[in-house]
Amino acid sequence: MKLLQVVLLTCSTLFLIGCSSTPSPTSDPVDFAGTVTNADGKPVAGCSITFFPATSSGNQVGYSLKADGKFDIKIIPGKYVFSFDGNPAALAAIPKAYLTNDPAHTVEVPAAGNKAMAIALTK
Repeated sequence: MKLLQVVLLTCSTLFLIGCSSTPSPTSDPVDFAGTVTNADGKPVAGCSITFFPATSSGNQVGYSLKADGKFDIKIIPGKYVFSFDGNPAALAAIPKAYLTNDPAHTVEVPAAGNKAMAIALTK
């Protein structure tokens, strides 16, 4: 009887551990590139953009924007919330709403990738 209880407890524990783990991404990373412009249409530079998965699966990916506002990363397809961080002088040109992980600011990375994403920041 005691052996049966130990076996059941062990199986239950292993089952719960297996169910609570984060699922691994089912897709390979794809090319995702584009340009970030501010509300005046000028390239955003001197800071980093970070993409956070809008769901529980996937990893966050950050990139330092080039002087022309361009980024070029590999990322798992899916929906991402994005925000900015870095040099305070550069961040001054970015509306404050984009400095936090606001779910209103999202991008969709398609399974085929996207090499021409335009992210235009509005006030």
